[in-house]
Amino acid sequence: PAVGDAELSESPELVRPNPPDPKLVEVAKNSASSDELESIQQTTPVEEIAPEVELAPPAEPPGPGDPEDRQAEP
Repeated sequence: PAVGDAELSESPELVRPNPPDPKLVEVAKNSASSDELESIQQTTPVEEIAPEVELAPPAEPPGPGDPEDRQAEP
């Protein structure tokens, strides 16, 4: 048998990962919270960035009388 076949027939040994240090978990949670807060505070509405631009209305699905629907029918 080839070397690759022997490797495939053996089942791999499962190794559990080490849990993260609780101090690191706490720091990461606090860091994420402050980053989210900063990004919310720094977000500027589109109306303030470009007040002269008119935003398009939200898209609506085509209705039964729309031309796209009639072309799709056989």
